[in-house]
Amino acid sequence: VPATVGDRCKRWVSMARDPNRLQDVSTKPEGGGDGKKTEPLRILFIGDSLVAGIGLQPGEPMLPQLTARVLAERLNSDISWRALNSIGGDIRMLRSNLVPKIDDYLHRCEEGGERKFDAVIIMCGLNDFKKFFVNGRTPSAFREDLEDLTRLLKARFGNDCRVVLPAIPVQWTTAFPEPMRSFVLQLSTLWDDEKRLFAAASRMHPGKIGAVDFISEPSIGEESRSSAMSSDGVHPNSKGYGIWADHIGTNLEGLLAKQR
Repeated sequence: VPATVGDRCKRWVSMARDPNRLQDVSTKPEGGGDGKKTEPLRILFIGDSLVAGIGLQPGEPMLPQLTARVLAERLNSDISWRALNSIGGDIRMLRSNLVPKIDDYLHRCEEGGERKFDAVIIMCGLNDFKKFFVNGRTPSAFREDLEDLTRLLKARFGNDCRVVLPAIPVQWTTAFPEPMRSFVLQLSTLWDDEKRLFAAASRMHPGKIGAVDFISEPSIGEESRSSAMSSDGVHPNSKGYGIWADHIGTNLEGLLAKQR
């Protein structure tokens, strides 16, 4: 990643939410209604700088909030969501940094309290790709670590908790000139391919690990690419996060409607 990209990311780190605690936030459908008279769906977002909102300006809503808003509208249901991030974290760092915080949250819950999540959304892969050039960890090694993290989450929240793996919209990037851009895009898709294959394997053997779902990346026209990206060319801006949240929320609607 060019040094200028890293410098811009550093300036955004101070804007990210405190990653050291789970924040419980409720999102209701617009219009002042209380949604359906059922228990709110409970969503946990874990991931890297994309969960932290790198690329946004102060006060702009982050991806978890935007996604919860879309889901609340589509399901006409209250959504209770929490988010944990590890900026710069690859899949191994997400496990080592965030699973202990999840355990701390569970420990603080009252016995029989709201421990269950209907879905855990894992935003990962971008840093695994970037660190491939440093540590040589292959996409297949990423897949093994992702399966391990999924097992840890299922052990805590149950096999009926859906683990959702969105693809990263790397195709949007404006950070690299050609021909480097084409090379980066072709190589980076290998990590999202592992997410897709893992989700497909889970459907073939549902009793082994429970529901794992893959969400493809949203597509936008080439002419819209620059307007959806922040100045670092790697992270989305407010418009880009909004497009992505709408795509994730729309796909989650179909997955979670079955659990209502």
